[in-house]
Amino acid sequence: MTHSFARSGFIKHRQSSLHSKTGLSARSGLTVSEALAELLASNITALAASNASTSTTKSGSSSTTGTTTVYTNSEVMVVFLIVCAVIFGTFVVAAHPRILIRLFSGSKGGEIWAGWLIPKASQNAEAGTGTRTEVQVGKVGMIHGLSEVSLDEKAMSSSFPSDGSLDLKTVRPLDVGVRFGTVDTQSSYSSRTVPPVYFPSFLPTLLNLPLPRFIERLFSIDLTTGQLFVLVMYGLVVGLATFWFCDPRTDPSRSGVIATAQLPFVVALGCKNSIAVMLLGRSREKFNYVHRFMGKLIFIGSSIHTWVFGQKYIRQKAFEKKLHTELVLAGFIAWLGVALVTVSSFPIVRRRAFEFFQVCHWVGFMTTLIALYFHVDFCKPYCLSALGLYAIDLLYQFTLKKHLLPLQAVLTPLADGETTMVEIPRMKTGWRTGQYVTIRVIDSGMGFSKICQKHPFTIANAPSSVSGMDGDCLRLFIKSSGGWTKKLSALSRGGNTLDGPLGSRQVRVLIEGPYGGLGNTLTTSFSSVLLLAGGSGITFVLAQAAGLVARAASGGCRADRVDVVWIVRHDRTLESFLPYLTPLLRPTRARKTSEGIRLNIHIHVYVTGMKSLPTAHALSAVHPDLHVHQGRPPVLTLVQHKLEATLVRGAMSEKKGENEMEEKPRICGLVVGVCGPGGLIRDVREVVGGLNSDDVKRIGGVEVVTECF
Repeated sequence: MTHSFARSGFIKHRQSSLHSKTGLSARSGLTVSEALAELLASNITALAASNASTSTTKSGSSSTTGTTTVYTNSEVMVVFLIVCAVIFGTFVVAAHPRILIRLFSGSKGGEIWAGWLIPKASQNAEAGTGTRTEVQVGKVGMIHGLSEVSLDEKAMSSSFPSDGSLDLKTVRPLDVGVRFGTVDTQSSYSSRTVPPVYFPSFLPTLLNLPLPRFIERLFSIDLTTGQLFVLVMYGLVVGLATFWFCDPRTDPSRSGVIATAQLPFVVALGCKNSIAVMLLGRSREKFNYVHRFMGKLIFIGSSIHTWVFGQKYIRQKAFEKKLHTELVLAGFIAWLGVALVTVSSFPIVRRRAFEFFQVCHWVGFMTTLIALYFHVDFCKPYCLSALGLYAIDLLYQFTLKKHLLPLQAVLTPLADGETTMVEIPRMKTGWRTGQYVTIRVIDSGMGFSKICQKHPFTIANAPSSVSGMDGDCLRLFIKSSGGWTKKLSALSRGGNTLDGPLGSRQVRVLIEGPYGGLGNTLTTSFSSVLLLAGGSGITFVLAQAAGLVARAASGGCRADRVDVVWIVRHDRTLESFLPYLTPLLRPTRARKTSEGIRLNIHIHVYVTGMKSLPTAHALSAVHPDLHVHQGRPPVLTLVQHKLEATLVRGAMSEKKGENEMEEKPRICGLVVGVCGPGGLIRDVREVVGGLNSDDVKRIGGVEVVTECF
């Protein structure tokens, strides 16, 4: 009995203590269980209010309730940035060996400094633009460090009639290609160099594996397996950061935070002169797919953020009132800027109205940054970071990449009626083979709307610092395919103001560049090279082949044979380009690799629209290493034959090393360069992905480099 009274007194003491701590009145008549339930409910309500306050201010620390951890937006944002930095660092470390190879190869501080700026030559270089280019009659040095040949004036006139057409019956191999000027052969041969060190890279191989066709057709995407893997991994990171322990219906701030945090990344991958792209060792165009995917994720995140808050204000019947506040109005304008960028980036808009896309892109981008800056204080560092990256890009572009004053250029129409050659005599060096420039033609014949436009084109020749040619210049081949290019073609044929085989016209142009290129991939470091071009992609291949020939002249090329495959629609196009193809085929005793092997170039041209087989035989008779075929090329056979030839060379090198008790020369891989439409690039990727893995390992790997138009 005493024990029962004592227990009852203890319970009453604890109940009064509980009431005093929770603020519950003793007269409320609540039992202990009811008091505990009410206490738990009040704690949950306070915790929810604390989380909502934390999400609004985007600050604070994590809290734990039982086994559930609630992360603040600031913590999630920091983790997200760290993960993105780790991903970026992984790609940089993977590219690091080749960056070092570029740094310590070549001369004047390394090959890595090439392709940053095109310096202008002296004014004297423009004095000779009244004629095509100077040609010495008699004893001349051929293009790209080729051997000297004898040529008389009669042979010149018979091979190149005044109308620019080629007489296939009278043309001889030694007659073709002397129209480019003279070359100082001593400067090409005197300085002996060695090929750059070969370092196999797993990144290009991974990114060029073919994507199954049914996935491409199902989702209407044009990506490789490696590119899709990168996008999926990044999408998972963004998705986890946005929805981890967060319901966007009740806390839409998280989606806005993650969308804002991506702004510096999307700008870094979108700028032409971005430091981030330079560290990755690849051109900006190679990361366009990531840039576009980031933009779509930013649009999705910002749309969730805007929609949920908008629905909340509509339910509260306070939308108009909120819209007049700086917070909501700035956020809504920022979302409109993101929407403008996203809609104008659709492929149908970008391809049919590129200038409109560029204007919308810039207007939407600047609108988003300015509006976000006034939205909330959290956004200010990200807006300033993105704006700073863009400002650095503009500063570099206007100080080093862009020529603010017009330069003199020579327009020459080719005999095929579709191609216009543009030569800029004052630009002789400063680019890498495979890079492009943007050109704006300042001439009343183009019309005001066309004068305001600039277009990118691949440089079709090697710089004089590589080729050793004093009379060479920057050369572009522009095919008539759209409004601007057709206007340029008409301008080149409209009035012949200069003397030449077809007549030429002088115009003033604004040049910006160079951009793009193969990045850290050095074709001279590979033992075997295969170059494929479709249509106007021959400009890329011409530059690469010319660079290899010039490097081999000084011993700086490891390959012993380069195979060029060109797919063209009409045979007249081939006839027009013969003067630019044939010089690459001339044998020379100076054109030897560092291993003492003569470099040979074989050109295979597949004319899909050719109906007459005798025409193919006549074109093939121009040079024994020029082979003209009808129809489309067997890409699988070409790549497999190139792989087998590389394997044979490896076996012969090993046998030679065993017999002469010398160090065995190492086979340093096969590089396949492709420039053309997406279908050709897709076929090559599929063929390379299906090669025998053991054979690929034996030759040191197969690497694919692509340029799509």
